[in-house]
Amino acid sequence: MTDVAYGANVRIKYATFINSITKFLSLIAGLFFTIFVARRLTVIEFGVWTIIFKYISYVTPFIVVFTYWLPRTISRGINTAKTGLLLAAILGVAASFIYLVIAYGASLVFNQPFDYLVLASVIVFQLYIERCLNSIASAHAPQFTGLSNMLLKVAQAACAFLLVIVLKLGFLGAIFAVIAGRMFSITLLYYVNRTVIALSKINWGIVKDWAKKSWLPLFNSFTNTVLVLDVLIVRSIAGNEEPIAYYGVSMSLLGITAVSTYVLPALYARLLAKRDIRDVIEAFWVAFLLAIPMVIGLLVYTDSIVAIYSIKYVVASLAVRIFVFSSILQLILSFLTTTLRGLEIRDFNKCSLRKTVLFKMPLIRLFITAIYLASISIISYVFMHDSTILVFNWGILYCLRFLAIIIAYDLLLRKEFEITLPYRIMGKIIMNFLIASLGIVLIWTIYPVKPAVSIWVLLSNLTPVVVISALLYFGILYLIDYKFRLFSKKALKLLEKSLKSSLS
Repeated sequence: MTDVAYGANVRIKYATFINSITKFLSLIAGLFFTIFVARRLTVIEFGVWTIIFKYISYVTPFIVVFTYWLPRTISRGINTAKTGLLLAAILGVAASFIYLVIAYGASLVFNQPFDYLVLASVIVFQLYIERCLNSIASAHAPQFTGLSNMLLKVAQAACAFLLVIVLKLGFLGAIFAVIAGRMFSITLLYYVNRTVIALSKINWGIVKDWAKKSWLPLFNSFTNTVLVLDVLIVRSIAGNEEPIAYYGVSMSLLGITAVSTYVLPALYARLLAKRDIRDVIEAFWVAFLLAIPMVIGLLVYTDSIVAIYSIKYVVASLAVRIFVFSSILQLILSFLTTTLRGLEIRDFNKCSLRKTVLFKMPLIRLFITAIYLASISIISYVFMHDSTILVFNWGILYCLRFLAIIIAYDLLLRKEFEITLPYRIMGKIIMNFLIASLGIVLIWTIYPVKPAVSIWVLLSNLTPVVVISALLYFGILYLIDYKFRLFSKKALKLLEKSLKSSLS
């Protein structure tokens, strides 16, 4: 043990405030990166680009062998930083070799460019190191998970502009841009964690313990790996990458709303250290403060936003809307997941892991995912000749999966801990944000932005809409929400203090 339970010192609002700002900048940079890639590659090439990262996801489950336990130990005062880094390096090398085998098989079966697939193996090793450093940071300084992601996205966008747009390296340039961006992120995270790493020691007893218990995080990760089979199922049955490309755009937009999930590392660290359910309300308010207006904005301006990627994706706008809506369900599920995992302490009390919610949660998820994949197979076969209808139904199944897991996890929370999330309070919070979001809909009715081929025309039309909508949303919210008024005053004081300290 150390003399510091790092998680108890985490400040939810501060970490979320910093992460929200950096995530907003990351979204802009990430959007430009995706635009650079999507507009320079054909629909088929972009489908291959999307599926490459699915191949990578097949060999990243072993990451959880260390990332699962790092926050749970460091937050509670057991410094396992060096132990985690050692495992990350060993497993990262092994995963890179496994990926190369998968890449070779995929290139033969689907006739995809093997040289590009091989180059992407570097990303596999980087992911292992980066996720390890991120897990360490989440236990003591979760705000740096947002800062590192911002640096990654900005560096990727800058490199993509140089390599893909200026030098016209296409697919090759896009892969090099991803590798370069992740190197910047790894460098920052190591610098942030250097003190915690220096105070830790490699503990082979912990390595042995994690190895014995590795089945649990691997099983948990396996359920996520099974989920990504949906892409291969659709690709195999549909016979082309067109629906995958539409899905890729949908996932890109879904990622925009991920800014709200940056509250979860701070909440998780606090729950592990203090087990105070009141922290969930605080985190929920901060998360949905941004999630609701983002989803409303994406829903009303879907056609124009999708056209930014390319005008050829507008035909799938209705399907994209379904996936965007699923982000709200995904966020609610994230809170249930974080609460269940944060309240569980039996894993440290020599109790059988099979009796904990840490085992029961992925078991539930696996069962529901199996039903989801079977349903995906059916709709792929029925609508194989119409990609837009196929992806629309895919989106509906995507939402239903989240809804089913939410119901199951809520029942689990009631049974295991005899508590439930305060849904009445959460409903009132969401209602306030929905009322404030009416301003976004009003702007849309007055000034609808039509899709256009030119990206610069789209951006010049959308930018003032986004700015005015944001100002109107926060203005209305300031009038109707007392908590937001307090939050705004504290945020301004924090910003003023930071500026003074940086100038002095």
